[in-house]
Amino acid sequence: MHALIDGDILIYRVGFTTENEDWGIAKWRINEMIDNILHVVTAESYSIYLSDSTENGFRKKFYPEYKANRKQPKPKHYEGLKYYLITEEDARITPEQEADDELGIQQTLWNQNMETIQSVICTIDKDLLQIPGNHYNFVKNEKRFVSPDEGLRSFYTQLLVGDVSDNIRGVQGIGPKKAEKALHDCKVAEEYFEVSAGLYEKDYKRLMINGILLKIRTEKDELWSFPPAFQNVQPAMEDLYSYGQTKVEETIPSLVPTTQV
Repeated sequence: MHALIDGDILIYRVGFTTENEDWGIAKWRINEMIDNILHVVTAESYSIYLSDSTENGFRKKFYPEYKANRKQPKPKHYEGLKYYLITEEDARITPEQEADDELGIQQTLWNQNMETIQSVICTIDKDLLQIPGNHYNFVKNEKRFVSPDEGLRSFYTQLLVGDVSDNIRGVQGIGPKKAEKALHDCKVAEEYFEVSAGLYEKDYKRLMINGILLKIRTEKDELWSFPPAFQNVQPAMEDLYSYGQTKVEETIPSLVPTTQV
């Protein structure tokens, strides 16, 4: 089994728990966390991935307010832990995208036929539950397998709900319970899309931008697009850039989350 490890989570989890500790303790803690992950998932090999800066990421080009609400300072040992992972653990920064995307790409490459599962994504980020295969939440110590159907449902659920932590608003008033009810009878991408487009009131530009922001990549340079049966209503890419740049307030009316059910 090959462990695909979210290095961003390692750094922040260890960093914020060692704010009052010296560098030696921080380094020991991150080594301990990696060792524990590898032991639990019985990994024979592993890779660690780190995000490029948000400003340099492809999502920011579509929506300038992406993650603009994140004001929390980085932990004291952030730079030291990042340098350590790169130099001592061969961690790789993923150019113009987030670690999540490279985890999705690599999991897809490792498990192309889904008959022999060869990798496991190790993170606490719920966004990765879009990606079929093995998953391990190393904070909750929970393992699970995500089927292709479950991955598809997870993506469209998030498309409806949005992600307030990343400054992405979905459909106003729709939370996980209402999304689950709305998507309950959907089986294929076209059905999920049709329900979602209706709830977005056929605002196809906002729907597509949110899809691009929320979809975790499964192949290099991938950008989410509408299912084949709906290609005729898909906005042109140049229109999306313009929309995201000039209609931010229309895309996300308020940074204060609405009540969702």
